[in-house]
Amino acid sequence: MMHNSEIYFFGGCAKNPNMEYGTKVVPSIKREATYVLDAILDNETELEIMEHTTDTAGYTELVYALFDLLGMRFSPRIRDIGDQTLYKMDRSIRYSHLDSIINQTINQKMILERWDDFLRVACSVKLGWVTASLLISKLQAYPRKNALTKALQEYGRVIKSIDIPYYLCHEEHRRHVGIQLNKGEELHRLRQFLLFANEGKIRKSHIEDQSNQASALTLVTNAVIVWNTRYI
Repeated sequence: MMHNSEIYFFGGCAKNPNMEYGTKVVPSIKREATYVLDAILDNETELEIMEHTTDTAGYTELVYALFDLLGMRFSPRIRDIGDQTLYKMDRSIRYSHLDSIINQTINQKMILERWDDFLRVACSVKLGWVTASLLISKLQAYPRKNALTKALQEYGRVIKSIDIPYYLCHEEHRRHVGIQLNKGEELHRLRQFLLFANEGKIRKSHIEDQSNQASALTLVTNAVIVWNTRYI
């Protein structure tokens, strides 16, 4: 990290969970969640990306909504998951032994009134008319005033309220998410091993130069992974 920037590396997909498919230099003051979709949508490889796993830093209800609208699965491992609020669709429904957990109700009217806007947002991001990070930044800038942001967050709560119980009830899925995140940590260690010059720091001052160095590191990392895979 140099000059108030961080480099995010994105990897893992349905066909090859070990490869990196994206690199992005971002301001260090921004959360990872703002950028998780950029590399996926900019992916120029032949790898089909169907699911993204991340830790708490990459999670927001807004991101849950956008992943679902774009036809992908978002599988975060959320810290202190027991503190998360879950929502039901109908206030009159009662769930035995679960009312203390599922104690909030989704505003369905808000979602339905903005559904056409949801589709326009998804198309704009999918077709590259606007980057996901720029869109999320704008939506998060005035969340209390922006009706679209509120509606997307409400829809994200629907998806979150489906995902968290599934995560808790399916050990195989929890293990799958853990394996994916552990592979990400192994990739970080490999990059640290490869980036030995300048004590492992990227010292370029311009974003373009930082991006070039980061992309070169991604290329070398993938080359090492391919060689190891063939050798083993």
